[in-house]
Amino acid sequence: MARLVELPQPWASMFEVVEDAVSGTHDWDEITKRHSMGMDRLQDATDALPDGKIEGGAVGFFAGDGEAVYMVVSEIPLLLAHVPAFDAYQIPYAHVKGLDVEDIQDEIARRKNQKRWWNL
Repeated sequence: MARLVELPQPWASMFEVVEDAVSGTHDWDEITKRHSMGMDRLQDATDALPDGKIEGGAVGFFAGDGEAVYMVVSEIPLLLAHVPAFDAYQIPYAHVKGLDVEDIQDEIARRKNQKRWWNL
């Protein structure tokens, strides 16, 4: 059973401009650039995980017209942090709470394989 926690630093600072976008203080090009860089780094961290390891990896779930992304903060206990990238989609807490380590391992493996297909 997973629980939600705050996104740890330095990850949180990579995505904090989302809140500023609402007030109109940042331009969309800058937001997109920072979020793309943060997502690339999170994907690189996920790709570097040994098979079966999940801590520090990213998982995503379809939401709206995009993806709700979460970072695995801890395996035991299973703690996830929402990554507020781009549209900052989230999944219902009941969905998060129902996830277990095996679900996360499967999702991380899917993400790694997905990137391999993009690089063909």
